[in-house]
Amino acid sequence: MGQLVQRTHARIIAYIAAVMLLAINSAYLYCRIYGSLVISDPRTEPIYPMYDTLLAFGDSITEYGSKSSTNGFISQLSELYLRRMDILNRGFAGFNTSRALELADQVLPKTTPSRFATGGSQSVSTGWPYRGYTFPGVARTPELCFIFFGANDACYAPCEHHVPLTTFYKNLRTLVSLLRSPDSKYYSPTTRILLITPPPVGDRMWEDHTKHTGWVPDRRNNITKVYADAVIDVAKELGLPYVDLWSAIENLIHGAPSIAQQNAELPAKKGLVIERQYKKLLVQSSSGASDNVTVNNGKNIYGGYEKYLIEGLHLSAQGNDVLFELVVSEILKNWPELDPS
Repeated sequence: MGQLVQRTHARIIAYIAAVMLLAINSAYLYCRIYGSLVISDPRTEPIYPMYDTLLAFGDSITEYGSKSSTNGFISQLSELYLRRMDILNRGFAGFNTSRALELADQVLPKTTPSRFATGGSQSVSTGWPYRGYTFPGVARTPELCFIFFGANDACYAPCEHHVPLTTFYKNLRTLVSLLRSPDSKYYSPTTRILLITPPPVGDRMWEDHTKHTGWVPDRRNNITKVYADAVIDVAKELGLPYVDLWSAIENLIHGAPSIAQQNAELPAKKGLVIERQYKKLLVQSSSGASDNVTVNNGKNIYGGYEKYLIEGLHLSAQGNDVLFELVVSEILKNWPELDPS
């Protein structure tokens, strides 16, 4: 019996030795192939190559920008930058700048100061398509960020989407500071920022739309213009490029002077002036008067806005085409290194 136990123990020891020898041989082969047996920290080890990203942060106009059925400007950008840059649509229907700030933690990647102290993320190549790696635990920041709000902020009280003009100014500056301030947990000095004004409102179109939906009319083109002005003011104040979508569509419809021209004679510190203008326009709008209705022998009551807007608010195919061309023009003018060609 004792001899049987000894033989059994010997066999077990021989088996364990064989397994260990196999493990050592496997480790040796692994080292010969991959160069090291050191297990890297998953927070710093590159997992897979990743394209650069463009982040579009906005309201429903941005959200619907991914619809190919209306030539969405986001879908057009995705095609333009195919195999060059991933376009992330972070548009949220019904959102204004105040709600955008509440959602920032789910939209903007958190960063760490040490990441930029060493010159940024590691890079595989200086050209397309690979400029860096994705690191678990250290999020990759976008190359370019659109901030495209104002359409809902411009709703007038008591609409729940309304944001007072002075608050809108403050919110825009705060959104930019989330990426620009070294104290921000989203700090990304390498991210380029492009501000976009809201488009015009087709007053008569929107009135008809609200009648069919049972909604209460809550916006006017003259009010939206003031918020478009605010976007441009903040862009100039912070030295950022911008797309003046409001003026672009107005010019296409009836040659309206640009916002910049209309404000050329206003004093530099015009916040109070614009605030007074806003309150005056708000009183005018409460009377129900529409400022962009055109009747042409009974055939056209929408004044040309129907070409660029679906129901007076969201962009049609032509409206998306206009925005796409303006955005691409600003990108190429300000950041030629992002030319996808």
